[in-house]
Amino acid sequence: MPTVLINYQERKKAISIEDTDLLTLAARFFDVFEVESEGATVTFQRYDNDWEEEIDLAPGDEIVDKDRLTAVVIRTTQVTPSTINRGAMTSESEVSCIALALKKYFRGLICKQGTLYVTAATFE
Repeated sequence: MPTVLINYQERKKAISIEDTDLLTLAARFFDVFEVESEGATVTFQRYDNDWEEEIDLAPGDEIVDKDRLTAVVIRTTQVTPSTINRGAMTSESEVSCIALALKKYFRGLICKQGTLYVTAATFE
């Protein structure tokens, strides 16, 4: 049974997993770190020597015993039209926006036209 070291915020825990797929690891992560999973997704990153950066794991990437991974939790909250201050918008087509961030840095803003809700993401 592989054991993986997970770094999440200021905490580090060794997690044993029966299966080496990312879905199994994600479910185990939410349980062990006691993170609310509703409205949240988790991405795992592994340090890459070639890039000298932590890189997101993709479905199908192999998790091996003694891997050291960083967890990034993304929470999505949907705000309904009744909670939007329409006076602050330039048009109804600019209502839906998703903020994209990673590692506490603002990376950009994507606005989707033709919707009447706002989606905001927070990153832990």
